[in-house]
Amino acid sequence: MFNNHEYDYVFLEYDMFQGKQFLKEVLYKKIEQKMVVLTESIFCSEDNGCNYCDINYNKIRITKPFVFKNILNVINDWENTVCKKDCIQENDLKMATI
Repeated sequence: MFNNHEYDYVFLEYDMFQGKQFLKEVLYKKIEQKMVVLTESIFCSEDNGCNYCDINYNKIRITKPFVFKNILNVINDWENTVCKKDCIQENDLKMATI
């Protein structure tokens, strides 16, 4: 898919089957790809956490439920949109419950 075409934005339903694997493949092939990650999960899509994601990638996480207008706002003001960083790392949760 990414070998033959370029995309302005990629929208990813992260909670769907193999969402995390698809995300990793996209970022491996084109690290600067603009991505909107839609999810219900409280866990970060990046194993290294939010700060690593901010520095290295060009993606925004939007949690469900969301209003479609919010996605349009993200696209229209991409350069000024900041990821909410409202997720937690799975390792942090495991440590807290031990």
